[in-house]
Parts: sequence; C-alpha cells; structure tokens
Amino acid sequence: MAEGWLRSFDSELEIRSAGTEPAASVHAAAVAAMAEVGIDISSATPTSVSQFIDQDFDWLITVCEQARTACPALAGSVAQRIHFGFDDPAAVHGTPEQVRQAFRRVRDQIRIQLQRFYREKLGPLLRDALPQDLQPVRALLQVCGLLENDFERQFGPGWTVVIRGDVPVGAACIDTYGRFGLLRSVVVAGAHQRRGLGQLLVRNRIDWARERGIDSLFLATATAVDFFARNGFREVPRLAVPIEIRTLPKFEGSETDNSTVMEFRIR
Repeated sequence: MAEGWLRSFDSELEIRSAGTEPAASVHAAAVAAMAEVGIDISSATPTSVSQFIDQDFDWLITVCEQARTACPALAGSVAQRIHFGFDDPAAVHGTPEQVRQAFRRVRDQIRIQLQRFYREKLGPLLRDALPQDLQPVRALLQVCGLLENDFERQFGPGWTVVIRGDVPVGAACIDTYGRFGLLRSVVVAGAHQRRGLGQLLVRNRIDWARERGIDSLFLATATAVDFFARNGFREVPRLAVPIEIRTLPKFEGSETDNSTVMEFRIR
C-alpha cells in the first residue's frame, strides 16, 4: 500500500517495496482498500528484501516494527533512513467488515504520513495559491484553453499551485457549494506533463475537500475521462449532480461539448 501511494504522488519515482517475511500474494483486502481510492495494486507481487541487498537507495523506509528490527543491513548505499510505525492490518481477525475497516484505517494513515514525507523530502512544492500567482496561473490556463471570464474575481481560496523553480507550473481549484465541490481548472504546463503533477494536484484537492467536510466532488471533462477515472472519479448522470452545481454557467456550458460528468465520493 505504501508503494502504491508513493507512485500515485509521483510517477517518476523509482520505488521498490519488500518484506522480511513476504506473503505468497498481496492481501485481497489491501487490493480492495486501495482500489477504493483509485489506486490499482492488484498486479503487485510480494518480494523479499534480500533481493535488494546489494542495491543503492536514496531512502530506506520501514513501515512496521518488525521490519524496523528485522530488516537486514543492506550492502549497497542507503543515503537516509526513516521509520513510520503502522499496525499490520493483516493481523486483524474478525468479521470481513472488521478486516476491511482495519485495512482502510492503515491505508489512510499511510497516505497522511507518506504525503507529508513526499512534500517535505522528495516532491515539488505544493501550496495554496498566493496573490502573486494570479498572472502565472492565468497564463497557464490561457495556453491550455481553460481560462474563464471571471478568473481574476474567483482566484483565491480553493486554489493550489505546484511550484518548480519559484514558478507555478500547475494549478487546480475547488469551488465549494455546501457539502459539495466542483473540481476545475486542473492544469500542468506542457514541459512538466507526464511527471505525475496532475495526479498530485488532484490528490491534494481531494484531501483539501475531505478536511473541509465535503461529501462529493464533481467535474465535467471532454478530454481527461481516463485520467480522472484513474484517480477515483466515476461517471455519473448529469442529473445526479447537485442543482447548485448543475445550474452554474460554467457547468451548463459543458453540456454542449459532450463532456462527461464524474463524481468522487468522499463520504
């Protein structure tokens, strides 16, 4: 699950996960729990840490006490080590629902810890938009054909930007309407595409919405259905969208370009 989360943050990371006593296959409840958040680990194969004993790594991350104490010393170079202690959900015995809840709980704990680690140690700077970001973000949206007439008035809360070299190279926004949110203006500069930044922005906005008690996020897209599906959104009928979002001019306009309506259900 930890490898799945890290790959979702940044597709360019080179990641290897292994165990001191690997099981024969990935636990079905782990596969199901990650699928619920749009991450597919069904093809993963448990591997012994001994297979990587001679390789060099920038980071060695242990995620349970057993691994922390039993992990062998690697003959290769390890620049830095860090430990995150999580309970082993596979050790939970009970009803199927109790097992599912255990995996969900640990899944979410892993996300919180590794997302903070990624932001602080590995990834690009992701932060709330500031007033000085208005013109660079405006230029990004204009190039990608996403600029809206009321952009300047709406720029502010709900926006996040991803920074490379002190310059915004990506942005995304959520407009909130009571318990619902509209995800829009997800944009990444052409030179920085295919590096996982779009996924990072979407994950960030999902977390932002979750922290604010949003129940569901909606969007309309004509060109990125597969991208949003990989990030946990599902296609829904247009009439399933709350009326306060469905009647917005920006959302109504999407009907004429045959856009697909999608939802990410948070709770």
